[in-house]
Amino acid sequence: MQAVVLEGFVSRGYNFLSNWAANTPYVILGSFSVQKNSTLEIFPGTVLKLKDIEVDIFGTVIARGNESNKIVFTSIKDDSVLGDSNGDGVSVPASGDWLGILFAPSSGNSVLEHCIVKYAGGKPMSSVTGDNKTSAILIEGSSPTIRNCEIVNCKGNGIQTFASGSWIESISFINVTEWPVYVGDLSCVPYLSGLSNQNNLSGLIRVRGGVVNTNLLLKNPGFNFSYYVDSDIVINDSATMSIEPGVAVRMKSSGIYVYGALIAIGSSEQPVIFTTDESDAKPGSWIGVYFMKSQRKSVLNNCSILYAGGLSSVYLEGANRQTALFVNESSPVLQNLKILNSNDAGLEIWNSGVVLVNSVIAKNSGHGVFVFKGNGSRIYNCTIVGNGKTGLAINQGTVSFVNNIIVSNGLYGVSKSNSFITNHHNCYFKNSYDNYDVQPASSDINADPRLNGSDFSLMQGSPVIDRGDNSINILDVDISGKKRVQGDSVDMGAYEWGTDVQVGFVDLMIKASDDSEYVGESTKDLAIQTKSTSVALGSKAVFY
Repeated sequence: MQAVVLEGFVSRGYNFLSNWAANTPYVILGSFSVQKNSTLEIFPGTVLKLKDIEVDIFGTVIARGNESNKIVFTSIKDDSVLGDSNGDGVSVPASGDWLGILFAPSSGNSVLEHCIVKYAGGKPMSSVTGDNKTSAILIEGSSPTIRNCEIVNCKGNGIQTFASGSWIESISFINVTEWPVYVGDLSCVPYLSGLSNQNNLSGLIRVRGGVVNTNLLLKNPGFNFSYYVDSDIVINDSATMSIEPGVAVRMKSSGIYVYGALIAIGSSEQPVIFTTDESDAKPGSWIGVYFMKSQRKSVLNNCSILYAGGLSSVYLEGANRQTALFVNESSPVLQNLKILNSNDAGLEIWNSGVVLVNSVIAKNSGHGVFVFKGNGSRIYNCTIVGNGKTGLAINQGTVSFVNNIIVSNGLYGVSKSNSFITNHHNCYFKNSYDNYDVQPASSDINADPRLNGSDFSLMQGSPVIDRGDNSINILDVDISGKKRVQGDSVDMGAYEWGTDVQVGFVDLMIKASDDSEYVGESTKDLAIQTKSTSVALGSKAVFY
């Protein structure tokens, strides 16, 4: 056995731990702490083997390994790293052999980079907030950077944060028994990116619900990772919650209530998804997204709202509202949405004028869209199909309704009461009671639109192809990212028939540095470019 054995370690001032001799780990038998206003630097290749203790960081730790010389925190029984270090012969490590690493509020800008944390999670650490769970790494009120690390064979959570704006990037979670990341405070979600998941209980990031009082960004944490929120999200009137493309937010029997602003902008390839946490998803599994009275501008673009419609706390007109998406006295931008499998209505618009474009509203138990006392709503190029009641029901409102497909709804295609509707260039087919109780237009179609059953896109030969009205304010692309108006006229519904995609322009000027990537956008100023070529919207091209 060759090792540096320490009965305990307390770092004051500046100290360092290094790989000072080949194949020589540090074996820590007693307490390990870095005191306030102190710095401990751990050099590449250093191995620390720990016995039933926690590493307490009250000052600053800088542990920067590299790809070939990683820093390892592991069990004293881990003979796979530098052999038998405690002289007991062959021993078998287990998750929970030691506690983990605690970053206290005073730990400042600590860094773990190219580190491996193994066999931690023995029991909860000495939490400042009292809110801790068993975790390999516990971060409380501080913002360390944790990058290019591995958390392996750990009991409990991989990383738990509370009131932390940590930067957590490119972390591999391997055999973690509970949540890879547990966020104890919704008002301060860490920067999460590039996470990977292997043999864990789940790929869910558990977030405690609550009130968002300051601006909050939900990053795309990585492939097959989702945010699981365990109670209501309430966005305060002064706050904005933004969500990146590809993020999935899974709600547990709760809802999202927006008094400030919600900016959720996905793409056709990477939509933002709001859905249930349940594996056997069913209508009404969670409440939905509720935009309450607000002057702030919210945006839902390329989003899916699935299996919502549970009973909400919003009480209007003698009942608690029950819908997947609710708008009351606000004007969010709604485009490229999929609202499916609600336990009641898909979308309710109250006392508001909303623009809804390029959206699929289907298989909801109630109305597809219900407008109540709302003036000025415009619904263009939507596919409203297979809802349990009326496709579009209007009560005491005014609506412009153009270029839509309304098919196989349980009552009417469109109905109104004490309302005014401007409707033309729509396709109505097989709505159970009647296609409409409004005056049809000569530009309407009463024929099977030939929809693909999986996503309600158009099939070849559909009668709605080239039959829409180009004069309304249509988007450049359809819900799938295809270029709009591929023939003489725009197609009806959320999808355009054809294969052409919208293009952006890529600058081909010579670069002196490394290759770079440009992501296609819908518009680009050609006047400032020397050369250009086209690239599919949202795809990447290399320029030099």
